[in-house]
Parts: sequence; C-alpha cells; structure tokens
Amino acid sequence: MDGRFVLAGERTSYYGCWVEGALLSLLDAVTRLHRQTFVRLTATHSYGKAYMVKLKLAAAAVVLSALVPGIASAQANPARGKVLFAQCMACHKLDKSGKSTIGPNLFGVVGRSIASVKGFNYSPAMKQKKGTWTSKDLDAYLTAPLKVVPGGRMAYAGMAKAEDRKNLIGYLVSASK
Repeated sequence: MDGRFVLAGERTSYYGCWVEGALLSLLDAVTRLHRQTFVRLTATHSYGKAYMVKLKLAAAAVVLSALVPGIASAQANPARGKVLFAQCMACHKLDKSGKSTIGPNLFGVVGRSIASVKGFNYSPAMKQKKGTWTSKDLDAYLTAPLKVVPGGRMAYAGMAKAEDRKNLIGYLVSASK
C-alpha cells in the first residue's frame, strides 16, 4: 500500500467534493501515524470495520468543525453575554421584579410578546410591532434597532458582531430561568 486508506480492497477516490478530499487527506494522515506506531489500519485489521467507522466519524467531526464556520462555536457563551449585558444595564433591568427603568425589564424577553411589559411606556412604533420576541428577532433588532423598528426610542446604534449578539441573547435566556 502507498499510505492511502483502503476499505474492502478498494482505494478511495481523491476526486470529488472538497470536503471528501479533506476527509480523505486527514484519514491518510491518521493511517500513516498509526503505521508509524506499528498499528495497521485496514479493513482486514483485527479491529475491523467498526473501528474504521469510528475513525471516519472522528475525522469528519474534526474536519467539519474547522471548515464550516460556526460549527465549532454553535453554542452561545452566556458568561461572555453577561459581560456584554453591561452595555444594556444603563437602561434595562434583568430580574424577576418586572420593574422597568428607562427601557423595559428584559427578564423572560425571549418568548415574550413584543411591547408587553406592563407599566412600560413603549413608543408608538414598538406598540405597532406584533409578534413574539424570538432569538432570531432579537438578533435582528440588536443589529440595528432603529432599522427594525423605525421610530423606536431605543438610543442604541446596534451590536455589529453576530457572535456577541448570540452570546448576549444566550445570557438573556439563561438569566431568565
């Protein structure tokens, strides 16, 4: 063999989609590494096909997490979101009291009806917006509040980084439990 991965006696093709090529290159590297430690990885090895399938899955996870943006960081980081919430604290509370300050209390905002905090004086533009705050809606709103709700009163230019918005929304959700 020339160092390429062999399964059931057939050499895999390096011609195909770029992800397949990247996976196969990684599998070749892993195969060579194991050969250097005197373990041969072929379908005829005593570990058999089950071992090879596990190896393929592990290699696929490594390659995909490196090649596809966002897979490695799909989860929000509420701890980072808490730090980002400091920007919001000048106008908003996030507690069970339900009391608002300059802006409405954000406790339980994800899943809550838009403009629904009792006793808060929303702008006419916000009162006209119908629906429920979803993570997707909040993401758009936090990007550019006055573009999403023209005529709104939120004096905030917006949060440019998608990662920051995701982390902030993750914190709003986790702190509201």
